[in-house]
Amino acid sequence: MSYRYEMNELLIDIRFRFGEINRDDQLTPEDKKRVKEFFLQNMIAPKARKLLEKHFPEEFSKFASSSAASKTRP
Repeated sequence: MSYRYEMNELLIDIRFRFGEINRDDQLTPEDKKRVKEFFLQNMIAPKARKLLEKHFPEEFSKFASSSAASKTRP
């Protein structure tokens, strides 16, 4: 599958899930914000990372190694 197709599928999933969260009358606005943040960090970020690794392995490895190096600097 192409990057564009897979990314489009991911964005459709995000829009669908956010729509479900927004329609949940039992959640306060703050609850909705927290659920969306949790969803993005724990469900979407890993999928997005895998997509980048799959379709842009060289660029991703350069970014990942430079990002790791910057974290170890004081």
